[in-house]
Amino acid sequence: MKQICIAAFILLSSVTSVYAQHKNDDLPRFRVSLQGGWSYRIAKTADVGDAFLKDYINGLRSGFHAGADGAFFFTKNYGAGLKYAYFNTRNEIANVTVTTIDGETKTGLMRDKINIHYFAPEFYARFPFADNKLVLLAGASIGYLRYVDNAVLVDEAQITGGTAGAGFDVGLDYMITPHFGIGANLGLIGGSISNVKYRDANGERDVELDNNQRENLTRLDVSAGVRWYF
Repeated sequence: MKQICIAAFILLSSVTSVYAQHKNDDLPRFRVSLQGGWSYRIAKTADVGDAFLKDYINGLRSGFHAGADGAFFFTKNYGAGLKYAYFNTRNEIANVTVTTIDGETKTGLMRDKINIHYFAPEFYARFPFADNKLVLLAGASIGYLRYVDNAVLVDEAQITGGTAGAGFDVGLDYMITPHFGIGANLGLIGGSISNVKYRDANGERDVELDNNQRENLTRLDVSAGVRWYF
């Protein structure tokens, strides 16, 4: 997460130094956006010692995301607001054989349905071009990541956890009218979970993850969506 914060600061500083002289007097102060697209979890897959299991875990790297954010620009170029992003991925395979802690052997479905929620305040910088037809935006945020895995390993279980997260994104809005447009974004959201709650038919328990078992949630988002300015 520290690396993401540093990268976001460098990005915003660079954009500011290059474009700070551009005017945007005519841009409305409020901006709302809805977007969605493809995501890829970029963290390295842990060495699980089994090629079959590693392939299964790699199948959970990519997925889709959707999100919304709103901002108020309190100066010509800078503003702040709130961001929400949702990520989903799933994978499953049938006829998996496992041995329980009681020594019982079972065969059935293995499935993971992972949802990750990100809530954060965000700081924005914006710079217009082409008579306000194009608007370059960059954002940086620090917030909360919520991880939920509705899993099946023959028997059903749920794994949940939360951690601090950070993100930054850069995008371009094309204004169709002064108050409505479309846009594209490239973003990065990151965080790592060291403790989870595991719920199954036997109850709920806390599980501390070793350093090499931590659930790294860092992902790249490529998205497109609609924008409203007012």
